[in-house]
Amino acid sequence: EIADRDWSSDVCSSDLFLLLLRELGLVDHYGGQWFNTALSRDHLIAGAPADQRANIRWREALKAEWATLPAVLAAGTRIHFPEPAVSDAAMTKRRRAYLQAMDAVLAGKLPEILPMALPALPEQARILDVGAGSGAFGCAFLKALPGARADLMDIRQMVSLMAEINAGRPEAVARRVTLRAQNILKTPWRAGRYDLIILSNIIHAAGEAESAAVLAEAARHLAPGGLILVHDFFVEHRPLKSRLSDLNMMINTYNGRACSAAWVKERLEAYGLATTAPAPLSTDTAVVFAAADPKVFARLAVDRAAQLKIGRAHV
Repeated sequence: EIADRDWSSDVCSSDLFLLLLRELGLVDHYGGQWFNTALSRDHLIAGAPADQRANIRWREALKAEWATLPAVLAAGTRIHFPEPAVSDAAMTKRRRAYLQAMDAVLAGKLPEILPMALPALPEQARILDVGAGSGAFGCAFLKALPGARADLMDIRQMVSLMAEINAGRPEAVARRVTLRAQNILKTPWRAGRYDLIILSNIIHAAGEAESAAVLAEAARHLAPGGLILVHDFFVEHRPLKSRLSDLNMMINTYNGRACSAAWVKERLEAYGLATTAPAPLSTDTAVVFAAADPKVFARLAVDRAAQLKIGRAHV
């Protein structure tokens, strides 16, 4: 937090920094004192409603990887990998920081996504959160649906962290959670059938073949009348951000890439599902819904006029 301080007519180095922060909209000055703006209070203070400090720290940690960009472009692939001797404790710390950062981002998106999907779900919905991370997405639905249950699926190393996080949730939510250790790229999944299957920022993390297999497996586990919710960066929505994400995947993953909503829809429809046009969020991501029964879409609270028009040119 930027502390309040007396304004002096003698400009010093800290004043110069504060003047820059004011131009960025992070602080302001009035009546002889500096103070935080609403932007800082909402996003940069511990306990703030939309605290983004973990997200900012994670982006800061990515600078070293982004410094390899010239070499990555020359090689055509990722070149920087974790040291083989890195300790389990260090990897756990890094994973925990990653989960905190992703949850900070997700907190700004859930208030838009939940109202879209909730009207189409039964009170006793069975939910599968694929590559769940902390489980924040699936548990947000549990809070809104007191009779629902959620399976949170991720790799074994993430599930141990997920268990810690779930232990800190209200008992009314935590007792309706089942944790599933599963590498989602290895099929078939050990899971049942679900009324809602969540794929949030999953499709861009792997290559087309792997992502197509994930979509196929999600379709296989969908209950009659159920929904698949694909939330991701789509080039049709924010091309610049998607292309930056594309480079980030090239630098930091094995074969992740920016995904097209047209490609996602094409794959899901090939597996016998109907799909919606992508519903853009006010931020940088969008949502595509899929269902075996297109009548389910009539219960979605999606602004039809705002849905993105897509074409093959974006693939």
